[in-house]
Amino acid sequence: MRDVLDLTVSEEAKRFVEQTVRHFGRLDIVVNNAGIAPASPVETMELSSWQEVLDINVTHMFLVSKYSIPHLRKAGGGSIINLGSTFGTVGAAGAAAYAVTKAAAINFSKSLAVELAKERIRVNALCPGGTDTPFLREWFEATGDPKGTEAWLIAHHPMGRLGTPLEQAYGALFLASDEASFVTGHALLVDGGYTAQ
Repeated sequence: MRDVLDLTVSEEAKRFVEQTVRHFGRLDIVVNNAGIAPASPVETMELSSWQEVLDINVTHMFLVSKYSIPHLRKAGGGSIINLGSTFGTVGAAGAAAYAVTKAAAINFSKSLAVELAKERIRVNALCPGGTDTPFLREWFEATGDPKGTEAWLIAHHPMGRLGTPLEQAYGALFLASDEASFVTGHALLVDGGYTAQ
């Protein structure tokens, strides 16, 4: 399989799914996790940047899901997990483009869940709170005040800390597993209480 590809291009997304099926023999679980999060107020954001965020965060999710559905159907069902965010459920000053795409991930998951429910293909959104990853650290830097932004984000989590990648992985594992066999169209918030306030 290729190491680098552009999932916003229809043929590349299709080829990626087909290569995955050839490599593993079948497809049971799809996790749509590609994304970018440029920090910019709406007033100063360039249209090209806005469109890039929409393409990478939303179009890839549509294309990979589109080309995965026939293979999940052939396998007798499966699970699609789309990465949302707490910012998909609440406002996010300085990150409106990212927040819009994460709200889209949640609604796309709900809509697709209804479309596919009778085919035993479950679709859910995993919505992390602040999670200590290189992606988040890059966002801190992009704000121009990394220490202040990190402190602000931690203060908005009632648990008083950032989450870990492993905690998010456990959320995804649950959504992908048979233990979640009656869970579809759901947005699972793994956010340390961020959205409970």
